[in-house]
Amino acid sequence: MLALVMSIGVMATQLEDQLEDNINAGETYVNGGSNAAPTGDAESTSNYYPTSPNFPGPRYGRPGYKESHNWESAGATDQLSPLVFNWREYAAMQLSGPAYDVCFTNTGCQEAATKAYLNMSATANAPNCLQSSFEFNANAYKAANSQDASIGNSCSGITAHYLSNGIYEGLPLSKNPPPNPQDHVKIPMISPLSGHPSNQVPQVLVKPGQYFPGVPLNGNMQPNSFAPARHLTVSWWMKITAAQTSSPTLGEFMGYGGQETDNYFRTGFGCLKNTGQATAFYNCFFIFVFSTVSTGDEYFHTYHSDNWQKATNAMLGAKWAHFTSVLSTKGVTESPMTCESLTEAVSSGNCNGLFEFFVNGQKHTLIDWNHGSDKHDASNAMKSPVAPIWNLVEQGTAATKTIRRFFVSPPKKSTDVDQNNYKIGYPWANPWNAGMCFCDMSTISGVWVEKGSSSTATARARIALALYKRYARLVVDACPIAC
Repeated sequence: MLALVMSIGVMATQLEDQLEDNINAGETYVNGGSNAAPTGDAESTSNYYPTSPNFPGPRYGRPGYKESHNWESAGATDQLSPLVFNWREYAAMQLSGPAYDVCFTNTGCQEAATKAYLNMSATANAPNCLQSSFEFNANAYKAANSQDASIGNSCSGITAHYLSNGIYEGLPLSKNPPPNPQDHVKIPMISPLSGHPSNQVPQVLVKPGQYFPGVPLNGNMQPNSFAPARHLTVSWWMKITAAQTSSPTLGEFMGYGGQETDNYFRTGFGCLKNTGQATAFYNCFFIFVFSTVSTGDEYFHTYHSDNWQKATNAMLGAKWAHFTSVLSTKGVTESPMTCESLTEAVSSGNCNGLFEFFVNGQKHTLIDWNHGSDKHDASNAMKSPVAPIWNLVEQGTAATKTIRRFFVSPPKKSTDVDQNNYKIGYPWANPWNAGMCFCDMSTISGVWVEKGSSSTATARARIALALYKRYARLVVDACPIAC
């Protein structure tokens, strides 16, 4: 366990030292851009960002590097460890205005975000700790381990406890749900940093009936599981390896449920070739289905000319592409927890479902199926709240029990999986069973709200971009070319 944690930390630190990948990022030192050249010799400077101060001496990992602290001494922890802090993610979640706008241009945001985080960590106490990365939430960690008096109450103390004790003891990062709807908890299902006994990067080739278990209410959030919620972000990297000279299969490839009527993040993908089109892979689209409380199943799709080129650029040529689906509620000023009782749904519509979809950090136009090919913003399209599928993982009696699971991809027949009555549904005739694979997939619970305002749309766009920007480097370096 210790060796695994150390290898994860070293790999993440080395990856964080690398420059922004050149996807939507402009020139970098790696690809020859002069705007990202280091302020000193690349072999001797401490980092590659030209506008950040370079500390004297070799970078970490170079001969002659000297640690500034003895991290192995009693009580010493690195509050800037990538296990608990990422400056891009902190800025996306906690900073607003000009301080955020420069985050991806290497003109000071790293320093601003780091200083803001260190000041917060040193002065604030739970439950008012600001989340420092998608992977770690001090408020949620303390609440999940409330029986341990040694954790303390200060944000820095909670972080130190996790780094020095919790990570080695396997303590849970959060309960389901987190203590506050604006506390975010990331669960890695497939991760390039999760390690593998054969030194191969974990990857999943879609196969009907393959699934991740659901997390019950008050259960511990753990890797390789799925915790549904009214506010949930699902993020994944996907590659289409099926032949791209003919239209790829139009089929369902993921969804959560145990009953045939369960529709929660039920998602399909395919392409339709137009007459005279040289490549069939251009008109590719997604379909999403959610069950609602009072208006039945609601369908959305991305089959629109606004989206085709974005999807093609992301996936054509069997490239790894990043996707983010965000489920939330229409209301922006209410406390999201009121939506659990749905008390405001009829009178105000604030609890009605809201759904957005991003490809490589770019928002896709979503079409409400009932509105044909017209652009109809799905952020306002759901006509009632999403059905609370997260209340129960197991349903029925001992003889009829079914278990809700997150399938990648769903079975064609419900009997193909024990204690299951979930299978592919309309409009798909078949599930994906080959030619599609994942190398990174995770969920993040909680509602995204921009600091200092009631805006959720801006916050969701920032989070989708931050997820893509950070993990693009990991996938490029860690995920296999073939899958």
